[in-house]
Amino acid sequence: MTEANSLADLLSEYMKRAHIGDQRLANLVNDLVGWNLLNRSTIRNWREGTSRSVQDWRQIAAIAAVLKLEGWEANLLLAAAGQPPLSILPLLAGGRDQAILGALPPPPAPGAGSGRVPFLAPPRPSRQLVGRDDLLRQIKQQLLAGNTVAISALSALPGSALSGLPGVGKTALALTLAHDPDIIAHFGDGILWIGLGQQPDLLALLGIWAKALGIHESEIARLADTKERAQAINREIGDRRMLLIIDDAWEAGAAATFKIGGSNCAHLLTTRSPDIARSFALEYAQIVPELSAADSLTLLARFVPEMVANEPEAAQALVQAAGGLPLALTLMGRYLQKESLTGQPRRLRAALERLQETKTRLEIEIPVSPLEQQISLSGATLSLWASIELSVKVLSEPLQQALRALSLFPPKPNTFAEAAALAVTGAPLQTLYELNDAGLLESLGPERYALHQTIADYARLLFAGPAAAVRMVHYYVDYVETHQRDYAALDPEEKNVRAALEIAASQELSAALVQGVNAAYHFWDIRGLYELAETWLLRAEPYARRLPDVAPLATTLLYLGRTADRRGEYALAESRLQEGLALAEAAMLHELTSLLLRSLGVVVAHRGDYGQAQAHFQRGLTLARLRQQPERISALLVNLGAVATYQGRYKEAEAYYQEALPLARAGNQPEKVSLLLMNMGVLSAYQGAYAQAEAAYTESLHMAQALGHREMICLLRQNLGSVAVNQAKYEQAETDFQEGLALAQKLGHRERICALLENLGAAAARRGAYNLAQDYLTKGLDMARALGHPWLLSMTLIELGNLQLPQNLYEQAQKNYAEAQIVAQESGLRDLVALSLYGLAQIALAQGDLPAARQLGQESLAILESLAHRDAAAVKAWLAGLPAS
Repeated sequence: MTEANSLADLLSEYMKRAHIGDQRLANLVNDLVGWNLLNRSTIRNWREGTSRSVQDWRQIAAIAAVLKLEGWEANLLLAAAGQPPLSILPLLAGGRDQAILGALPPPPAPGAGSGRVPFLAPPRPSRQLVGRDDLLRQIKQQLLAGNTVAISALSALPGSALSGLPGVGKTALALTLAHDPDIIAHFGDGILWIGLGQQPDLLALLGIWAKALGIHESEIARLADTKERAQAINREIGDRRMLLIIDDAWEAGAAATFKIGGSNCAHLLTTRSPDIARSFALEYAQIVPELSAADSLTLLARFVPEMVANEPEAAQALVQAAGGLPLALTLMGRYLQKESLTGQPRRLRAALERLQETKTRLEIEIPVSPLEQQISLSGATLSLWASIELSVKVLSEPLQQALRALSLFPPKPNTFAEAAALAVTGAPLQTLYELNDAGLLESLGPERYALHQTIADYARLLFAGPAAAVRMVHYYVDYVETHQRDYAALDPEEKNVRAALEIAASQELSAALVQGVNAAYHFWDIRGLYELAETWLLRAEPYARRLPDVAPLATTLLYLGRTADRRGEYALAESRLQEGLALAEAAMLHELTSLLLRSLGVVVAHRGDYGQAQAHFQRGLTLARLRQQPERISALLVNLGAVATYQGRYKEAEAYYQEALPLARAGNQPEKVSLLLMNMGVLSAYQGAYAQAEAAYTESLHMAQALGHREMICLLRQNLGSVAVNQAKYEQAETDFQEGLALAQKLGHRERICALLENLGAAAARRGAYNLAQDYLTKGLDMARALGHPWLLSMTLIELGNLQLPQNLYEQAQKNYAEAQIVAQESGLRDLVALSLYGLAQIALAQGDLPAARQLGQESLAILESLAHRDAAAVKAWLAGLPAS
């Protein structure tokens, strides 16, 4: 716009010609519209050039009507104010704007004044888009900012391109932008729209734009090739401000044919192909994402609000099946809406059941008007199957075959590695690139890919074939065996591993299934996925029993025993481990025998039989030493040290740990080092060296967190909390215990839950929160009895006694201390025997039986001093404070 056509100059000229002043013009405008749209000072500021800010197109349109301007004059005034031309105003107007529209002149005829202002976009979407506000705002800002740059720098304006899955809403986004008032106002010389499709007639489509721009039909006919027509259109556009929208491009060259705007124009492209989007718009290419789960529910609720509200699980299942694809959600929503119109609940439930079938979801059809029909699809109906098929059918047969093979992977948000994709498809790397360029395979991070839910559903129905399935099984069985202890490498592949195991089970690939499950156990165990591990081990067990080699079965039984132990089912764990041990010993599988002996020792220790546990550990250690296996030796030394600690043999425990530590560190065994450091911390804490214990726990925790070892993290939170309690740091202790309890509950680890309830109860009692302590300890006691865990049972009973003693509940306290003493004696838990005796001594004193109090206290002290236990000093001080007689 030149200075001569500034808002101030034009408004001054037109008002002078009409002999109307500022106040009179404001009054006439307000009389026309029926409300206070303008005031005198606003008009004066525009006329004098002190303000160019026009907030509403109605203000300038009403002035043009009152001043009785010609159509071309009105367009000049509107353009100077940054508002859309006369031809666009009806699209923006509401019911109360009819008075303005009726008083305005008609738009100028072709060739008159400022020329024709075309608006070729189809009707806007019937409903506001869901979940696209941020994306719309971003694209709109790019277009508007580019236009501003074009005016000041006289340079070509950057384009934008929308690409993505079929049905993700690219065209709907473009339509919404085309009808946006700010876009219409900014591109005041018009908006051109063309739909390409798979086989566009480029010459004819260029003719549509040429005619819309006012080029005479005879001239259009004379321009016989696409280059000539494109050049003519470009000349006609000149320096006009226009938005050129190219919808549904399938080929980069066809899209480029319509990138013919002038220096003040913007281009917006929609395409399924990210490659075409990048070649068209470079860094301004936009990938349209799927809707979030919340936005998906909102879209579904537009059609069946009651179903979404009353059947939340069914609604969530539909959202997951749609994968955030607006088209899929719309198709399912309309289908359910139709089925629910009768008001019969059974009919709606039947429809929901049908939608659980993949084929049904993909083949749902809805009628569409001619204006809504996709260019590339023929017919008056739309389905997800047809929309996806459109993208797939243009692929070569090898590409289609690769897509079918990739459907074996679980869909997005799961991802899979490039190496895995190549192994499963048996195709070259270029195949993945071409599927990605076609918008059917997503690239998510370096050398990682994903398949959208609906694309996977479609491809899976076409069947990948047995060869690809077998390749997937063998790839992931080898992968998990190679990376058994590389948990970071297994994390992103866990779902893919399970998918491969499912295939192995369905194809009855017995050896591969057992091999894969046994190899995956370590990962599942360290991540605390005990239920998942046991489910797969139980599925693998019957296959393992059919194999000629007993080693896989013995290994499966070993891991089944460990999972039962994690859940506190000690009898079942022992039974499984004993069967595995018998098999391993008979087949002279020495390493497996050592592993089974260690696990058996852990189980019997949990039951309180420390003598038998020590015997198992010693047998395993002998085998490990004979075969010179440092990893096994280190692990068994740690177990022997733990038993010695429980039994109060602290020097012996320390000797075990000192021998084990260099072996664990030298063998690069972070799991073993973490466990060893934790046990050394326990030993220090038992002897009252809390600073030393805390340092060991903290180092162990850092290692466990790096490994993602969830049970160890839980244990270490418990132990750090115990150290904090003994240092009267109750707030810190509460934080550690609660964090540990939340993790234990998530893992379903009953032993850890029980221990943490006991710890929380003890901490609450120490700070005088008796009711809270009672609640924790009662729950912990019930769980300890159910588990049959002597140490936890005895310790919880002692803490209950310690809670009841200061409340003068002597009878209850005495009962709990006495039971704790019996349980501890039966299991050889000398430290807990001593603590229960100390509790009974305090009861005796409270009841006036000084001789019994002294005798019980001295018995407790003798045990604690022999153990060098941290509580020996407290008992000794208590005895010293007793009356002489």
